[in-house]
Amino acid sequence: MPIIVVPLAASACQSNNHDPCRGVRAGAATGGVRLWVVWTGPAARVRIAAAGARVNDEFGAKLGFVLKFLTLSNGYVAAELAVDKSLVERWVAGTVHPSAHNLGRLTEFLARRVPGVTLLDWDRSVEALRDRFGGSGLPPQVTPTAVADWLAHPKVAEVAAATAIDGMKVTGFWRTTRAAPDMPGRFCHDYGMIAPRSDGPLYCEIGVFSSRLSGWGMIAGDQNYSCSSSHALGSMTFGIFNRVRAARIDAIDGISLACSPARLLACSAVGGGIPIALATCMERVGELSGDAVADKHRLATLLADHPLAREGTVPDTLRHHLLRDIGPAAHGDGGDLFLMMILMTSLARGASVDQPAVRLHAVS
Repeated sequence: MPIIVVPLAASACQSNNHDPCRGVRAGAATGGVRLWVVWTGPAARVRIAAAGARVNDEFGAKLGFVLKFLTLSNGYVAAELAVDKSLVERWVAGTVHPSAHNLGRLTEFLARRVPGVTLLDWDRSVEALRDRFGGSGLPPQVTPTAVADWLAHPKVAEVAAATAIDGMKVTGFWRTTRAAPDMPGRFCHDYGMIAPRSDGPLYCEIGVFSSRLSGWGMIAGDQNYSCSSSHALGSMTFGIFNRVRAARIDAIDGISLACSPARLLACSAVGGGIPIALATCMERVGELSGDAVADKHRLATLLADHPLAREGTVPDTLRHHLLRDIGPAAHGDGGDLFLMMILMTSLARGASVDQPAVRLHAVS
């Protein structure tokens, strides 16, 4: 007797007049999918119908909600799981269901961010999963309406589309140089990665050691705008940087805004602190390989470097650019009243793709 495996919704046995699914023999729940062994008439065919197919059909919606709630991009998840980004995109779209091995690894990955998450959570409905991740005190929407309206503003969409074209000029690995807030006269470095995204804005990730922030970047006019946040605590950093119009941008400068913690090594990925604005320069230190997994490993290697700049490694030109007198007294002597990074005195640099990278100082 041939056995034919056919995915069949539970309602099919109630509505299919041509095949009334006579003689249901047994049913069992397995991995969130109810399996029915059905006799279908004189041909005595056996069909295994996935009465719980709705669970698989909704997996993409569930995963999409979880990633949005935790502010995780498809590319970031792919890199962490060492799979191709397109595979994660198919999971979210619902066209492919992860294997048991990948589902286990995905669940373990999410459990590091939301303690207590198990494989059983995927058997929940989308609504129940929202409560599981968001808590009963949070609304089901991932993005507050006011933020969603701002992100959907036509001009923002236009800028995002333009970034998809111009953004390739700034993709790569970068190192910042900024003053160390708690160590007068010293400087520190963050390492980060700027990568293209399929939806327009750039993907940005930056940090020190294991403290990381990720978010988006967009280009408008002569400036790069970015916003990054900590996955664990939600603390944010913002940046506005000058750029040059060149085929490849090697250095940019501008102002970063964050909450400075009490200690340098805590970086801005920790909660609390004092709001602080810093003049900051960024230099390209490497190119993306096109392999998301390899690029994540490269970033991890860069982040292992100690953030405190060694004495004598920051040139005087850069020191004076980042540490400047501002305020009423400085303004009375012809200086700036406010912290500004004027385009005319910017250290932003670029070159054609076949020229060597422009360096503000030696990159070790």
